[in-house]
Amino acid sequence: MTENVVLIETSFAGAIAIIAAAQELPEQTRRHWSSSLRQIAKALDKPVQVIPARYNAVRADLVHLHHAPAGLTAKTLQNHKSNAKSALLWLAREKGVPEHGAPLTPVWQDLWSEIGDALVRSRLSSLMRFCSANKIAPAEVDEAVLDRFMDYRSRTGSCSDDAFRRLLARAWNANVGTIPGWPVRTLTVPLAKPAVEQEWEDFPAGLRWDVDQYLQGLTKVRRSRTGQRIRPLKPSTIRTRRAELQAACDAGVDALVTIYHSEHRELCAHEFDWPFRIVNLMEVLGQSMGLHRHDRYKELKLAQDADLIVGECHDLIAHHAIDPALAREMVVKAMLGDQPLPLGSGPL
Repeated sequence: MTENVVLIETSFAGAIAIIAAAQELPEQTRRHWSSSLRQIAKALDKPVQVIPARYNAVRADLVHLHHAPAGLTAKTLQNHKSNAKSALLWLAREKGVPEHGAPLTPVWQDLWSEIGDALVRSRLSSLMRFCSANKIAPAEVDEAVLDRFMDYRSRTGSCSDDAFRRLLARAWNANVGTIPGWPVRTLTVPLAKPAVEQEWEDFPAGLRWDVDQYLQGLTKVRRSRTGQRIRPLKPSTIRTRRAELQAACDAGVDALVTIYHSEHRELCAHEFDWPFRIVNLMEVLGQSMGLHRHDRYKELKLAQDADLIVGECHDLIAHHAIDPALAREMVVKAMLGDQPLPLGSGPL
C-alpha cells in the first residue's frame, strides 16, 4: 500500500539525492551514507520514497531492528544504523531538513502553541503538519480530511488503526471550546471495540465445560506444583474470573499465549476444545523478529495417537537406538498423559 505515495516531507530517497550532490562531503562518506539508508529501508521493508528523512521519525524503528531478519551480521547492521543516524542529523544541521516534519503554517502554528498539554500536542502534531502541507485550514478539518490523513499514514506505513484515530479524535475534541480560535466541529471517536451480543450458551459446549471445571477447582483447597497449600477463592473472585473469561470470548480473542514450556506442553492439545490457538511466548517473540519454527510437539500431541507419533518419529528413535516399545510407553505416559485438564470435554 505504498505505491504512488507523495511524502509531505523529505524522504530517504530525497536524502540520498541530497547526499549524492553534496560535494563538500568525502566521496566515501557519500557512498557509505547512501548505502546505509538503502539498507535500513530494506530492513524496514519500506520503499525509500515513504520513509521520512528525520532521525526522530525513525529512531524507534532503528532500535527495534534485528540483524537476523535483515540477513546481516549484528556488527554490519549496527554500522548501517550509525551511518543512517549521522546522515539524518547532518541533513537537519547542514541542509535545513526540518527535524519535526513538514513545517506548520502560521495559523496552525498559533493553535499548536496554545495547546497546554504536551501529550495532546504530540498526538495532534502529525495531523497539523499534514493539513499545513496540503493547505487545509483548521475550520476545514472534518471526517473526510481525517480519512485522507489516515489513508496517507496507512500508505506510508505509519500507525493508522482505530486506536490511533480514537486518540487523535479525543485530543482534537479536548480543545474544542477551550482554545480561542479552535474549530467548533468535533470529530467522531471510534468505539473502543465493536458491540458483541452473544449469549454464553451459544459458545461451544466443550469450552463452557472446561471453564466450569476450572472455576469449580478454584473453590477447593488445592496444591501448587511444589506442594504448597492454596486456599479456595472467594465467590466474588470466582464471578470475576468467569466474567473475564467470557469477556475474552466476546472480544474474539484468537490466541492463548503460554509463558513456560511445561504449561505449553499441558495446554497445547486443548486447541481441540477451545476457540483459539495456543502458542508459546517464544513463538510470538520469534514472529516479531521475522523468525518462524513449526511447533512439531503440538502437531504430534494434537494427533492423540501414540502409534502415529512413534511412526512419525521413527528415524529419530532409530538414530538414538531407543526401543520402539519403550518410546511408545513414554509417549503415552509423558506426552499424552501430561494432561491435567482432560481433553474431549465436548464438541466444538
